[in-house]
Amino acid sequence: MLVNSALGNALSGIQHGMQRLERSADEIAKTSIHNEGDLTKPLLELQVNKLHTQANIRVLEGLDETLGSLLDVLA
Repeated sequence: MLVNSALGNALSGIQHGMQRLERSADEIAKTSIHNEGDLTKPLLELQVNKLHTQANIRVLEGLDETLGSLLDVLA
């Protein structure tokens, strides 16, 4: 089913986004603690991963609204 596929993709995207956010935050923390290296790349990756995760959350919200509307019509 198309809904199951979209739901699975959105949940997978959220999970991967959260993992990448954690990785970026860890890199920022390590760089900050040791006062070595440039924070530009991990900060940009953090922002990109945040946007990626938010986009997948919006897909999930859209699916929820669509399914709710369909159920209202069918009821």
